Amino acid sequence: MQLNFDATSVAPSQAMEPMVAGEYTGMITASELKETAKKKRGESALGTLIEFTWQIIDGPYKGRKLWSRINMQNDSKKAVEIGQEDLSAICHAVGVLKPAMSEDLHDKPVSLKVVIAKSKLNGEPINEIKGYKPLAAAQQQQVQQQPAEQQAQPMASDTPPWG
Repeated sequence: MQLNFDATSVAPSQAMEPMVAGEYTGMITASELKETAKKKRGESALGTLIEFTWQIIDGPYKGRKLWSRINMQNDSKKAVEIGQEDLSAICHAVGVLKPAMSEDLHDKPVSLKVVIAKSKLNGEPINEIKGYKPLAAAQQQQVQQQPAEQQAQPMASDTPPWG
């Protein structure tokens, strides 16, 4: 693949520090069904997950992205149970209790509980979403009054911490 790129004309990206742990308003901007790592390595374990891309839509971290992974199919019944509970929490938070497709959950503001955890890959601090709640009525009204282009401004340098 040919690049024809001149790195002298573009400032290098800077590593982003994790967001401070707390409650943030965010929404799902993308979702994708993926195979689990074990299945990719050719092991007999079956597994699929939904990877949700979340975007913070207000406050000092507006535009930042976070990712959550929900186990849909796994050899571990406990992993599937936790995945179903998390998906239920997301459905209740966005107000769509019987989504036909993952896209039915997109672009609906919710309150996210964000914590700082250690990356399983390299031990570095990363953000994880540990809770989903509906927005309070006042917050919901305020977010809905913002023009759509102000709600979701992607940051090109955001990539999932797992690569």
